Amino acid sequence: MRHNLRMPKQPPAEGTTLHASQDMSEEKAAAPDPERWRTEWAEIGNIAREAGRDPAQLTGAVYLTLTIDEDKARAEERMNAFIQNYYGRPAAEMRARQATFAGPAEGAAEWLSSWARAGASHLVLRFAGDHQRHLEAISRLRASITG
Repeated sequence: MRHNLRMPKQPPAEGTTLHASQDMSEEKAAAPDPERWRTEWAEIGNIAREAGRDPAQLTGAVYLTLTIDEDKARAEERMNAFIQNYYGRPAAEMRARQATFAGPAEGAAEWLSSWARAGASHLVLRFAGDHQRHLEAISRLRASITG
């Protein structure tokens, strides 16, 4: 079982500041994807069973960031600006570690559906700006998001 815990190989020397941006392991984080999520969720179910717990009592949730725009290039620009401003790190670096979508509504519906098909029963959505417009778009797409 692989956990995404990052621990320094050795404690930092006294008086040394360890910054969150420093890589604390040789393994780099990879952006979540539905198939990897499905595999890891199955592992969690097995661990629960081995511990005498009913996996059906667990809730599979995934945190997703998206921006919907029929102009994909504009959606990508908006996403990158949002991520970089939010984290103060290059967007490419942060997006390599997070599940993000930027593009047209139909693509968003398919992307969200892929997470539902992987077994996520709760999709926690963070919008890259313009929340009201995104809520309205998701409301229109809801029926086409299937698992």
